[in-house]
Amino acid sequence: MEAFSSKDMAMKVQKKFLSHIASKSMAQMFIDDNSSEVLDELYRVSKAHSGNQAEAKKVVKNMIKVAVKVGVLIRHDKFSPEELGMVQEFRKKLHTGAMTAISFQEGKRAVADYTIEFRTVAAESGWNPTVLMAAFHQGLSKKLKDELVHHDTRASLDNLIDLVEFTFDKAVMIGLLTECRDLLLQLVEKHLTPKSLSRIRHVFNHYSDPDLLTHLYEPQGTLWPNLTRICSGLNQMIEEGKL
Repeated sequence: MEAFSSKDMAMKVQKKFLSHIASKSMAQMFIDDNSSEVLDELYRVSKAHSGNQAEAKKVVKNMIKVAVKVGVLIRHDKFSPEELGMVQEFRKKLHTGAMTAISFQEGKRAVADYTIEFRTVAAESGWNPTVLMAAFHQGLSKKLKDELVHHDTRASLDNLIDLVEFTFDKAVMIGLLTECRDLLLQLVEKHLTPKSLSRIRHVFNHYSDPDLLTHLYEPQGTLWPNLTRICSGLNQMIEEGKL
């Protein structure tokens, strides 16, 4: 089994910057068990999707380095009052992103369960295709019905189910990640080196890749178990006030 631990990586990064940190609290988010498990899952997602172990390690390492450096800036009061307002805005945006990721995962899981159950009932019902499509549509949430207004849902039951199963709006996640990236770059552009700014772009651009997000949010896909564990960890971080 591959020996990779974001917790070990975070500890190495922390030691490098230890002389600048009065306490471990700024890096603690990345070295407690729950947070390190989330990072480990993000690493596994990157590695499985790209097939590139070195790239997967690099993106997680860059994430940790950026977080520790921003923690140093906060710890030593390097941000102006205006910039501290941006810090709060960034935290709110991260919180929104985490809540959205969890919401999409829960919605996709519910849709997957509903379609499996409906297919079972449909096979035994003897109803004609038109009635089946109407019944399936009737059981959907209002949000899904509203989204389907923009699509042709008349072709067949299978086509309708395919549309519903792919209603995960990756554009929303991409937009949130892009907003977080741009806000963080604006916050630290006067404080960090061009190399650190490049690391920020690398992390956010990597996880906002449309193909990766589509792969990650496929309920029957290979990355679904990883997403489930990531969302479980994010939920705990939110409950603990870390996100």
